[in-house]
Amino acid sequence: MTTLKLYNHVVGLEQAKALATSDLTTLELCYAHIDDEGAAALATSTTLTTLILSDSTIGIGAEGAVALAGSRSLTYLNLYNNSIGDEGAAALASSSTLTYLDIGHNLIGNEGAAALAGSRSLTTLSLYGNSIGVKGATALASSSSLTSLDLGYSSIGSEGAMALATNSNLVSLNLLGNSINVQGAKALAGSRSLTTLYLGGNLVGDEGARALATNSSLTFLDLGRNLVGSEGATALAASTSLTRLGLWDNSIGEEGAKALAASSSLTSLNLCYNYINVTGWTAFLKNVHLARLSGSDLGGDVLENHIKNNLDMQTKRRCDALVVVAIIKKEIKWRGPNPPSASPLYFLPLDINLLIFSHLAKYWLSTSIGMSRKQIWAKIVE
Repeated sequence: MTTLKLYNHVVGLEQAKALATSDLTTLELCYAHIDDEGAAALATSTTLTTLILSDSTIGIGAEGAVALAGSRSLTYLNLYNNSIGDEGAAALASSSTLTYLDIGHNLIGNEGAAALAGSRSLTTLSLYGNSIGVKGATALASSSSLTSLDLGYSSIGSEGAMALATNSNLVSLNLLGNSINVQGAKALAGSRSLTTLYLGGNLVGDEGARALATNSSLTFLDLGRNLVGSEGATALAASTSLTRLGLWDNSIGEEGAKALAASSSLTSLNLCYNYINVTGWTAFLKNVHLARLSGSDLGGDVLENHIKNNLDMQTKRRCDALVVVAIIKKEIKWRGPNPPSASPLYFLPLDINLLIFSHLAKYWLSTSIGMSRKQIWAKIVE
């Protein structure tokens, strides 16, 4: 056995020593009762390459991090939600073997971030939920090894975002919830290395969205909860590089939805909580490129994969009613042999229900004469 996963276990010193002398290459001890001594024992392993000690119920501190930094075999280390602080971060920065490090929620400040910026081995770093600030972000912007960086909820602001935009090595960047405004968005839009950018929960607005839409290297962009309206959505819809876009919790409305529905490059789109009406949603029925469309206005992923699954129907000129029925066949499921006592459609908004039922009525009247309610439901979800 080379991989072991244990959750909510008490791992004392002797158990940690035993694990360290095993042939394990991957060890996952989430929510484990393990302390600095246990972490130090695991650090002596000569076979472990992947170690996950997230959410320790005791809390691994700087001492444990210092010991783990001395490992000569570890390349992947996850210490999420512990308490290593700046001292522990600085120690881990000195490791010559680590390429992946997750130390989110670890009481790390700008000093720890500055130390990590000097690492020559790290390519992926998560400092999610630490008080990195502008100074820390500016220091990390000088990294020559990092290609993926997560600074979600790290208080870096627009100034920190502008500093990070100057790094030409970063390919993936998560800046969720950092109060980044239009200026920060415009700076990030100038990056030619970023292909993946998470900016959810910021303040970029339509102007920031328009700027980001001009970036030709981005293929994934998340602008959820960013005060984006129809104008910003329309600009993003014109992008030919974006294939995955998140615009959850904005106000793009019918016009924004129609613009996005006309995109020929987007394959995945999240539009949950956007005040989109029936006309806006139905515009997507003609899109043959989307493989995933999410929208809570429809009670979940009602249209997910509908085009992929129904392209043949469309090309064969089958009626709209069959398209809707096929959508419902895919999305409405229940456990057990009998139909539900209440229709699953009960949970959808009234206007969507009216649309679906109008299509279903045509289908039922033409094909289901004489069938009982139970038989009709069985046919729909077969």
